[in-house]
Amino acid sequence: MAKFISLFYLYLAIVCLTNTVLSEQHVGVAMYGNPGSGKSTLLSTLMKKPGGFPSGISHVTGLTRTHQSITVDNVMYIDTPGLADAKDRELAAKEIEHSLKTNQRFKPFFVVTPTAGRISSEDMATINIVLKAIPETIKYGIIYNKLSPRMIHDYTTNSNHMDSLHQTLVRPPYKYLLLKNLEELVDQDNVIPTDQEFNNSLVKFINEFPENHLPKELVKPLVANENEKLAREKEESNKRAELEAQRRAQELQDQYNNSCVRYETQTDERSSPYEKKGPKTKHRKGFKRVYKQDIERGVNIDSFTRTNCIKGNGQTQYGEWIFTGARQVVTHTYTETTKKLF
Repeated sequence: MAKFISLFYLYLAIVCLTNTVLSEQHVGVAMYGNPGSGKSTLLSTLMKKPGGFPSGISHVTGLTRTHQSITVDNVMYIDTPGLADAKDRELAAKEIEHSLKTNQRFKPFFVVTPTAGRISSEDMATINIVLKAIPETIKYGIIYNKLSPRMIHDYTTNSNHMDSLHQTLVRPPYKYLLLKNLEELVDQDNVIPTDQEFNNSLVKFINEFPENHLPKELVKPLVANENEKLAREKEESNKRAELEAQRRAQELQDQYNNSCVRYETQTDERSSPYEKKGPKTKHRKGFKRVYKQDIERGVNIDSFTRTNCIKGNGQTQYGEWIFTGARQVVTHTYTETTKKLF
């Protein structure tokens, strides 16, 4: 019994020591994303230090080549390179892996800029590669940056849209943040926004996000070349989806072109002459027999109708003529008279 009590107190001492070490450790706020996503600017904004992490336009590769960290008020802000650069992909993978092992108190965030309402294949691959390197219990966030007002409206009002964005990820994010595109940051180097609503929402999101405990021995090596494979698979999937959408659109167009969008009724009358002779009558007129016969001449008129189909492509498909009725029009009547000697 005494041995059990001793082991119990030893366990409590280890737990307390571990908690003390963790509590004294800086909180790591790490941002991952490909070049141009804006992660360096966001980190500088959190530190309230323009150019804290260099940001701007790079025409060859991302400005962030290695992982960098700056500690402010017991928070270690970590900037990382992107995996989209084929030239430095191996180096970037090692730097990201190193950043994952830097701090056990950990808040990971991915910064992406959707294109046409979708996460690019490169960003999708980067997120999945990093997630596969850390335990499933680690909560992560996504910051959707540089969004137009229309995109923010669509993402805010349509939850299915967000679900579709996350369905190809290894696992969905714990939380996500929508940030509008700021004109004041366009084509600017090493600046932070003055928009307080923007800054406050970013700070609130980061501060309220729960911490993770990530021991470095639980971090797996990143498979850098998988980025290209996943990007290619995503691109092929998008192409297949696009071709299927085009095929379906063409199918619907063909159906419309060959279907009746409206109908028109057409009538026709066909006439033919006729002659009707009444019975002959006879009577005497002196020594002669007189024959009389009434004759009627006119036109037989037959009526026909047909219904024509006007197709979507403007062509007309003619229906069959259907007989609907007949009538006669008298044009002339007279009486023939003939006389014969008795």
